[in-house]
Amino acid sequence: MLQYDWMDEEAREVFVEAGAVAGAVVSGEGWMAGPYLVWRFADGITFDGLALYGTSANTVNPLGLYEDDFDTDRWMLRANLTGEYSDGGPWTLRPQATLTHFEESQDAYTDALGIAIPGQSITLGRFAAGPEVIWRRPRPNGGHFELSTRMRAVWDYHPAELLGEAGLLTGGESDLRADGRFGAGAVFANGAMLGLEVSLAGIGDGDFEASSARINFRVPLSLGR
Repeated sequence: MLQYDWMDEEAREVFVEAGAVAGAVVSGEGWMAGPYLVWRFADGITFDGLALYGTSANTVNPLGLYEDDFDTDRWMLRANLTGEYSDGGPWTLRPQATLTHFEESQDAYTDALGIAIPGQSITLGRFAAGPEVIWRRPRPNGGHFELSTRMRAVWDYHPAELLGEAGLLTGGESDLRADGRFGAGAVFANGAMLGLEVSLAGIGDGDFEASSARINFRVPLSLGR
């Protein structure tokens, strides 16, 4: 499995006491690669897991006055256990439990002002479990339309602590929360898939809430008969 990712983030708050003239801006890109395994070891029960390693290259403008570059090394382990139960009609129940462990280490560097920035490591360990309900309608020429909704309980057994713009550690809370997702998509006769997902994280957590949307497009590759 090969993964490429990128990000751009700009903080709204300006730390004037530190001499900032604008909110901090961080951007970066990176890759991760490693093995991916799927094993159907019982009727209606599937295990899949992956192990990835990679690096990232990043740029930070902490005060709106200059830019610094820094690199990171990172690795991730993830394991899923999924069940699938159908009523023989359009409805399917899919309970799932997921364990994820991620670590990223930032190299130390000297910024444009000659200040030594120490290295830091970020660790996130998370366990999530919950059901997904799926409704499918077959298409006359093959494939199907699909609607799905999912609710999961999430526990960060090793919450990430980040060094914020003010030089203080943030995060580190390990309370339970819930994440919800709604999806709609279509699978075509040739196995291609197009889907849209909308997610809301932090349900029941008064200090954290995040929403996201994602478009998925997948085309199967044939390597021969």
